[in-house]
Amino acid sequence: MRTRLGWGWGVIAAGALALTWTQNVQWMAANPDASPLKFVTDGFVNHAAASLSWDLVALTTACVIFMALQVREHGVRHLWAYVLFSFVVAISVTFPLFLWARERAMARATDRPRSGTP
Repeated sequence: MRTRLGWGWGVIAAGALALTWTQNVQWMAANPDASPLKFVTDGFVNHAAASLSWDLVALTTACVIFMALQVREHGVRHLWAYVLFSFVVAISVTFPLFLWARERAMARATDRPRSGTP
């Protein structure tokens, strides 16, 4: 079950990458003065865009806290990369990838023989 769930997270991450970056590339092509600051300010051009942008900020905050707690519990490595790529790529890509890595770590932990048991 863990393997299928892990692959499911991977499929979601791949879909999110395609959905977000097709839009990002189109935005960059339409904006010759494209920059990270302009991208963020364009996310607040009206109330609907601002609502979605603040929603992503709140979701990203919750996801980063969750990832930080899970790293310690399950031994997932490279938290810094997940946090960085949440901002550079997209949280909708990075968080499912983190969940995939977490599933793999949990599967490895259940496959390990326990010390002191026959």
